[in-house]
Amino acid sequence: MSDVSLRITFNDDVERYHAMRPHYPAALFEKLIADTHLSARTELLEIGPGTGQATQSLAKRGYRITAVELGDELAAKAREALADFSHVEIITGAFEDIDFPATQYDLIYSATAIHWIKPEFKFVKPHKLLKPGGHLAIIHTEHVSDEAGDTFFFASQPIYQKYHAKDKPINKQGDFTLPRLKNLQPPEKIDAALFSLESFTVFPMTLSYSSQEYIDLLATYSPHLALPEDKRAAFLREIKELIANDFGGKMTKHYGMTLTITKKIELRGLVLLIGAPGAGKSTFAAQLIKQHGLDATAHISNDAIAKELFDVTVDRGTRDGEIFAEQDRRIALRLANDRVVIVDATNVRPEARKRLIAIAQQYNQLVTAFCFKRDLSTLLKQNQMREVKVSETMVREYAALMDRVHEKHLHGEGVSTVFSV
Repeated sequence: MSDVSLRITFNDDVERYHAMRPHYPAALFEKLIADTHLSARTELLEIGPGTGQATQSLAKRGYRITAVELGDELAAKAREALADFSHVEIITGAFEDIDFPATQYDLIYSATAIHWIKPEFKFVKPHKLLKPGGHLAIIHTEHVSDEAGDTFFFASQPIYQKYHAKDKPINKQGDFTLPRLKNLQPPEKIDAALFSLESFTVFPMTLSYSSQEYIDLLATYSPHLALPEDKRAAFLREIKELIANDFGGKMTKHYGMTLTITKKIELRGLVLLIGAPGAGKSTFAAQLIKQHGLDATAHISNDAIAKELFDVTVDRGTRDGEIFAEQDRRIALRLANDRVVIVDATNVRPEARKRLIAIAQQYNQLVTAFCFKRDLSTLLKQNQMREVKVSETMVREYAALMDRVHEKHLHGEGVSTVFSV
């Protein structure tokens, strides 16, 4: 996890930061605009614009942008760089602390900055600020392998170890550390209770640097900025000498610029959790309750009803009819009062879903499904950790049924929106 105390260090040398940080490719923004369906009236909020590099790429297209930057010098540089765009406003302050209007924005985005946001605000606050159907986009700069031996990377590691002693000793020759482009993944674990992952795209980029240019670039990164001045100067000097003496005064850097696009999840009407025992449905239901500010009675579990009414768990005997009748009664009561209800059951059988969807349709309520696809070994392991265990035979049976659950079939049954968890 990033040390958020380091996020202010970028404010120390704004001109160098603005000049040396790699710019994001135009294709990335074209993808962002296409996938989020931005229009001329779109309202954007940017978290951590720095000196306005990503901001400018979108400002040129005429979007109204509000950008919040913690560093006062960075914010001043961004205002200077964006002075020609009257539809762009730069606010100085911490994203966590500023009160923005709720459900105001069509798109919230952050370019190599969201990792600095405190975890408790990172997804919860954007969710509150986005309009229905709005998107959160995360742009990130990844340092990747040249896939040709990474000669410079390994040659420079003794210098890194010398000046960054607290770093893990992972840089021995043959101990591969730079990721390959094909192995890149979203830089942040998305809060699946608040956002659905829509797309993840990698944009390769290669840049060449002279020895001076490269140390100017390194001098903009927080781990180096956090070093005492004498150690930082010595570190940069040795890197510069390495490039000059062993690499002919030039080095080539490989990047993977990534774009992660997520969409705001809104809960309405009937919410079906679909998955085999041990898939994590109950844990996820608790997350939905918390993240969406629902009351505890929104979570309806027939296991809980069985325990409540008859003090039974797995072995229900002849009580199943009564348990499901009570479940359906509670579901209908909430839907009749236009309140969200989360049904925490396996729901893998079409006939079970049909009955519940019919209740929702009776009250003109939408149906949302969260599907939990898990491999059998995970389900068996998780089942053993549950308070209420079912037989291995039952886990296998329901896992096989879950393999037959597909999004197009759910839509055909009357489900409006399907999310994968």
